[in-house]
Amino acid sequence: MDSPNTSVPQVNPWLIAISVMFGTFMEVLDTTVVNVSLPHIAGNLSATPEEATWALTSYLVANAIVLPITGWLSNYFGRKRLLMTAVVGFTTSSFFCGFAPNLAWLVSFRILQGLTGGVLQPVVLGGWLTDNYSWRWVFYVNIPVGIASIIMTKLFIFDPPYIRRTSASVDTWGIGLLAVGIGSLQLMLDKGQQEDWFSSNWIISLAIISLVMLVVFIIHEFRTADPVLHLRVFKDRTYATGVFLMTTLGFVLYGSLVLLPLFLQTVLGYPAIEAGIAMAPRGLGSFIAMPLVGFLTAKIDPRKLLSFGLLSGSITLFALGSLNLQIGYWNIFWPQFFQGISMGLIFVPLTTVTMSLIKKEEMGNATSLFSLMRNLGGSVGIAVIATTLSRNTQAQFNILGTHVTGFDMRVRMVLDQIRAAFMSKGMDFSTATNAAYAALAGMVQKQAIMVAFVQLFRLLALVFAIVIPLVLLMKRPRVTQPTVPGH
Repeated sequence: MDSPNTSVPQVNPWLIAISVMFGTFMEVLDTTVVNVSLPHIAGNLSATPEEATWALTSYLVANAIVLPITGWLSNYFGRKRLLMTAVVGFTTSSFFCGFAPNLAWLVSFRILQGLTGGVLQPVVLGGWLTDNYSWRWVFYVNIPVGIASIIMTKLFIFDPPYIRRTSASVDTWGIGLLAVGIGSLQLMLDKGQQEDWFSSNWIISLAIISLVMLVVFIIHEFRTADPVLHLRVFKDRTYATGVFLMTTLGFVLYGSLVLLPLFLQTVLGYPAIEAGIAMAPRGLGSFIAMPLVGFLTAKIDPRKLLSFGLLSGSITLFALGSLNLQIGYWNIFWPQFFQGISMGLIFVPLTTVTMSLIKKEEMGNATSLFSLMRNLGGSVGIAVIATTLSRNTQAQFNILGTHVTGFDMRVRMVLDQIRAAFMSKGMDFSTATNAAYAALAGMVQKQAIMVAFVQLFRLLALVFAIVIPLVLLMKRPRVTQPTVPGH
């Protein structure tokens, strides 16, 4: 048996990090930038906006299916071989997505992207590419990055000896049950709002299939000799708590990432590119915080950093819950910037503490589950946000509408002013009156949307605040070395 020193070449850690980061960059990029390109995809491929969303749904479903088994795949095939296969597959499918002549072609290769992207695991770039070139460049941009990643992975990534020694039978039933269960769940969450949830037989069927498959999967995994996922890792209280906190983080993080750009575009009228730029301070805050947190984690109990991160994240979300229709750029900048710092204070310590008691042989399995629950939390967060926003907006419109009547002198004054403005543009009295009522209804609708957004930001802030005491359930790491957060 080869010793670790002779079997694994010594490579500069920075070269290893850069090699892996290229692949991660592509996966993160394609998870986010396609959102802003959907209207252009629909128009160019002669599809409806609803049909175009399958370009996103197909990717997310395939990604969710493969993500939980990446730990098993890396042990079975080797990390280097798996990573290179994933990068080649992702790069190739990116080319064919960009080349897509119709929606069916695009969705087919987005499925391949999702399957390979799950192994690899910024809005501004997507908006800029779409506005200045075409939506196809959202995919073509991956090609040079993918080629660089393939070359660097070939040269600098090597499997540790314990992975080389790993051998196990293929848990075919487990993989099948998990794929159907997770795929159905992801599809239900992604299409639930569009289909009005459980008023749709299709959504009900997906929910039943998902529940049955996942229950059978859990029973199967505890009984089989070589499970694809070792669920016994949840017996570790620290790990189980950490996974729950990561699920909560996914709920809040993905929910707020959807909520703020939507607020900027629908309420304040920002174009897609400006909404993307307005989100940049969050990335800046994380960029500044990550190196600092990595240093502090070795000096301070990471549980304290985690608690402070959750608290500060809650405060920044409450700040976003104080916005109104008269805000300026800096009212968006500072909450976003400090929220980015909060994310850094959460991700690194949470991953460090959660994985601190996991054996290295189980690390791939534990990391896969950790990432899966973050993504599922995100999917639930997006679904809850979309549904609640729609229903709260309608409820607030009805509530505000009861205070806007023709018997109120102030309302009549506003109507007279709006009608006079329309008549000054050449409208007759009757047409101007109808236009004034429509404009007033639009003003009430805008206020209703504003209130609904504020309520949701405060809800997300409350979720962060509620889970802070759970940090007390986690044990302090024996060795406080910073761990790279799972993406």
